[in-house]
Amino acid sequence: MTLMDERYGGQLLTRTGKAYVFDSVECLAAYEQGGSVPSDAVHSLYVTDYGEPGALVPVDSALFLQSTQLLSPMGANVTAFRRMQDASGAQNVFGGDLLTWPQVRTFVATEWTWQPSDRPTGS
Repeated sequence: MTLMDERYGGQLLTRTGKAYVFDSVECLAAYEQGGSVPSDAVHSLYVTDYGEPGALVPVDSALFLQSTQLLSPMGANVTAFRRMQDASGAQNVFGGDLLTWPQVRTFVATEWTWQPSDRPTGS
């Protein structure tokens, strides 16, 4: 899959080594919650650090900003950051809410509609 914007993205890695690549944090969260890959088969989840395109960060180590002023490719406007100071700085500029991964999952489940055509590609 070619990412629409390298500052956004996510990856689900299975225990067998299969990688699913996503255009956005929200697609990763929706797919992970959708059960297409059983939770016991998931090895790890990563997101792209907005400030360092291409750098993957484990979701549990990342901070997220949901802001309508910072547009993500798939429309939920969730951006990932490796460092708190970067997330806070972006919040000062763009407004919005800082979220943890569990809060992103809740936001995606309740506020964003994932389209079945938004399928990842395994590599």
